[in-house]
Amino acid sequence: AGNLPQQATTLQYIGFVYRQLNQESEALKFYQKSLTIRRSLSNKDAIAEVLNNIGESHERLGQYLPALQALQEALALAQTLNGRDHEGNILDNLGTVYKRLRQYPKAMELYHQALAIEREVGNRASERITLSNIGDLLKQQNKPALAIAFYKQSVRLTEAIRQEL
Repeated sequence: AGNLPQQATTLQYIGFVYRQLNQESEALKFYQKSLTIRRSLSNKDAIAEVLNNIGESHERLGQYLPALQALQEALALAQTLNGRDHEGNILDNLGTVYKRLRQYPKAMELYHQALAIEREVGNRASERITLSNIGDLLKQQNKPALAIAFYKQSVRLTEAIRQEL
């Protein structure tokens, strides 16, 4: 059993590589294998993380119901933990699913929740993505001036992060 956490992590990384290759179906297979191991080890943090990955892959495949199920389970788990590190990212991913479903008010609500948590925990890398996602949402709603304002915030934050490297 001592080797199982490393196996689960390796499977998750393989899934991530498939995601980078835009092979979401393959990524899902590895994420599911990782999830099975993670569940057997009862590590809520790791389970929430892999469920978030699974939700993202389903969203990218246009499979919105399984995406919502995985992300909602991930969020429920993340909210039982002490740290809020994963919550912002999961909320952002949920917002993206609702944006794809054209449920714009719900998407905006989730993005704003994500933004508040990302700012609270100082996760600027995720914050810049959420700002950009809000810009995308506003653009989709034909609100270009507002969209540009959020895109500019995202770019400014990206530049600030880059200058610190």
